[in-house]
Amino acid sequence: MRALFRFLLLLVVAIGLTAAIPAIPDFLPADDADRAAWRNDLTKLENHLAVAYANFQWTAAARQLDLPALHATADSALAAASNRHAARRAFRTLVGAFDDGHLRVSPPDHPIVRLATRAWRGSGAPIEGDASAASACRRMGFDREENGFGLAFDEMAGYTPIASAPFRAGIVQGPGGERVGVLRIAAFGEDRYAAACETVWNARAAVEATPCDGGCQDAIWEGVSRSLVASLAATLERIEAAGARSLIVDVTGNGGGSGLADALARELTPVALQGGPVGIIRHPHPLTSLRQQDSVLSAELGRSDLAVAQRSMLESARARISATIREVETPCDLSGMWKGEPVSCRQLVVDGSYSTGVLPYARTEDLAGLRDPASLFHPASYGYREGVYTGRVIVVMDHGSASATEQFAALLRDNNAATIMGERSYGAGCGYTNGGVRLELASVQMTLHAPDCARLRASGENERAGIEPDVPLAWKEAGARERAALVLEAAASPQASNQ
Repeated sequence: MRALFRFLLLLVVAIGLTAAIPAIPDFLPADDADRAAWRNDLTKLENHLAVAYANFQWTAAARQLDLPALHATADSALAAASNRHAARRAFRTLVGAFDDGHLRVSPPDHPIVRLATRAWRGSGAPIEGDASAASACRRMGFDREENGFGLAFDEMAGYTPIASAPFRAGIVQGPGGERVGVLRIAAFGEDRYAAACETVWNARAAVEATPCDGGCQDAIWEGVSRSLVASLAATLERIEAAGARSLIVDVTGNGGGSGLADALARELTPVALQGGPVGIIRHPHPLTSLRQQDSVLSAELGRSDLAVAQRSMLESARARISATIREVETPCDLSGMWKGEPVSCRQLVVDGSYSTGVLPYARTEDLAGLRDPASLFHPASYGYREGVYTGRVIVVMDHGSASATEQFAALLRDNNAATIMGERSYGAGCGYTNGGVRLELASVQMTLHAPDCARLRASGENERAGIEPDVPLAWKEAGARERAALVLEAAASPQASNQ
């Protein structure tokens, strides 16, 4: 027994030493050449933020950042840094001053973390056709999301369940005795719904036993997206059939996800939801997508069988894209802001692109017959049904509601299709298109990830400001059940009814 104990102790020590070895260079003493390289990378980072970070100009103004002071503090810290660990801290501090959930600078993953991730997720190679659904979906990056209510509607007396997964829903009784639907959307990322992936995988496995390569895995992801959209539609039909003329949508703590948020929003209302404008950086990165969209439009317009209305719609869209490309190709140098110099240009191009793509809105019949409708109107890829629910919609957010959840709320609110209750959202806004624009900082072995788009409200406000509720709720000290009761009470108030 004592020998086994010594062996286990030595094993733990060995693992600990192995884990610590990659961090040793971070604490080795630095020389003047190291510090000069760090300061050179600081300049690269600042110049990169000035051209490739979509919220640079907005954040500096809205947060009243003293950019010259930030630079001076970081530069002084790097000039005095005794090792790479201290230098990395200076970079994190500068980036952290922007308080943007999508903006980060990070070192490479620890080797043990990479090995563990590879062991858990797999190598990215084709997945064996006879793999279990749980294994296949894990290797594709799916996790299980806890979909319980953030507000404890299901603990209230008289709660009647409608659905348990993937979106929990039910009926509760309002203060006046009316039936109120409650719906929980815990995440807008398909990767949080492993059970849906397993269902799609099993359906494929029943008819196809070949290895699942990249194209196959893309099809699985699309199948998951469509199954989630179909599941919500079925749940909404049951809520409406139960006589609920008001629906409370709980997105508290929902940190975002993908364009799934847009598709689900369209099933909640018969209102034709117009996508909001998206600011695009004046940088080569977005040009690839813009030119691809122009190519799709050109090919469609080259057809002789287009309906007159479709041709007019596409010609207008192509004119906007062409103008946007010209604007994106026109540089705007904001690097002088780090020295306190005034600037006379606008970093973002905000005319011509929308959160929905080239088109701000399109009906199914508008896109009928087009070869690639989803490239022009992104929600088309989800197979949603517009206006499945026809009653009043109330969206409940908190400070943990962010990113795609803010797109969801803004889309409904800015089209006067929902009332927003609760707290101001986090204020993450738009994230990355095609992976965003990264910058490698070789001297400190860090990577800067900067969001390259900015979603704007109907008012022109950047979603980074957060979504303010129409009906704020003072619930800071309240528990989940008390918060649910506050929402029900507020939903019946004249303030909510008049929104």
